[in-house]
Amino acid sequence: MWCRNCNIELKDKKCLICGRDTVEDVPVEIDWCCNCQVPVLQEISQADKGICPRCGRKMKYMSADIRPVFLKRGCCLRYCLVAGLMNVLKSRCGL
Repeated sequence: MWCRNCNIELKDKKCLICGRDTVEDVPVEIDWCCNCQVPVLQEISQADKGICPRCGRKMKYMSADIRPVFLKRGCCLRYCLVAGLMNVLKSRCGL
């Protein structure tokens, strides 16, 4: 069980500190191991958080939430970013 308000792991359905209801799942973070070149999913309360389980080296934080970007949405996002960048370049550089 996890208290979202206090960010602590508990065994009870109510937080002993703030009294709010707890949730079943423990939040996770996604880190990246530069040595192994793989993403690693770890629980926030994990003792060896931030250490790669394969090579034992320190990892870089990526995100707490990774969602897929589908082709159509990715193309739209790419177009918007490029168009926005071109507008900035035109206004700042006179292109």
